[in-house]
Amino acid sequence: MKTLDRVAVFRAPANHLGPRVFGAMALVAGLLSMSAIGGCREKPPATSSVNEANSASIPAPHGESESAPRVSPRPALWTGGTSTFRTDDGVELTFPAGPTAMLAEWLPGPPFPMLKGMPVPPDRIDHIKGVVEKALSMYPPGFLASQLRGVIVENTIAYDSQSCNGTYIFDLVFIAAGAYPENGKRQDDYTTRAVHHEISSVLLNKHRGLFDEARFRSANPPGFVYADEGGPKLGSSPVNTSPEMPEMKYGFLANYARQNLEQDFNSFAEVMLWEPGILLEPELSEMPIGRKARAVRDFYVAIDTRFASIFDPPPRAPEAP
Repeated sequence: MKTLDRVAVFRAPANHLGPRVFGAMALVAGLLSMSAIGGCREKPPATSSVNEANSASIPAPHGESESAPRVSPRPALWTGGTSTFRTDDGVELTFPAGPTAMLAEWLPGPPFPMLKGMPVPPDRIDHIKGVVEKALSMYPPGFLASQLRGVIVENTIAYDSQSCNGTYIFDLVFIAAGAYPENGKRQDDYTTRAVHHEISSVLLNKHRGLFDEARFRSANPPGFVYADEGGPKLGSSPVNTSPEMPEMKYGFLANYARQNLEQDFNSFAEVMLWEPGILLEPELSEMPIGRKARAVRDFYVAIDTRFASIFDPPPRAPEAP
């Protein structure tokens, strides 16, 4: 198991947890404390319809017939052109050159909120392109080209005045690569996790029947209700930038995960693709976070069996006597 020199940020005592379980949880919490994120609260429903006037000629995913139904709305109202790249795996990355805006007609309304984006500074595009491409490389070859219409990379994104790290519209992903003021690896970690977070929502909505929701929910505390289902409200911000061990002890990787099942699912998927194997350590198998992680792992494997080799931790060497 990996070791960290930053687990001292946690203030929860081990209590009844065994040292190996406590160590595994501290490792996860240590990583999260360095780059906690939260997406936009509002998520478009999988069956949303859009006004034909707001539909676009977005290229079909690789291998999909050009006559396939179009359900993705216009990606944005570009104000200064775009820089577009295609990854080696066939995923299109778009960097708008100016501010973007789009009326979010897929959300409840009217009135509809405005999805606004600000462009990545030109001198940052190459670096951020590399970060996003590295995140996308975690998926099996050819997989994402069959699932996504593209990834729109902005510097910041907001629904009206609510900033977020990313969002998605059907099978189109939006990422805010400058959502936090920090530079360097910490910002890169935010971006990487946002990529996995939003892609996981696309996959959940496309393949909902493969997700064992009852199994995932069974790891929640007795009587727990998500905020969107009538449970306690989370306040003005869904972001917990300093997660503590008690949060994980009850099966949540971040405070915003208590908002709804999708955000809870997202929080696991993003970590499992950012640091594969970390939530599937044997010490966590009977803990709530371990049980949820295995439900998420099995969902991805049900979509594509190649995910098994990505998620499953390698065998451990026997411990010295």
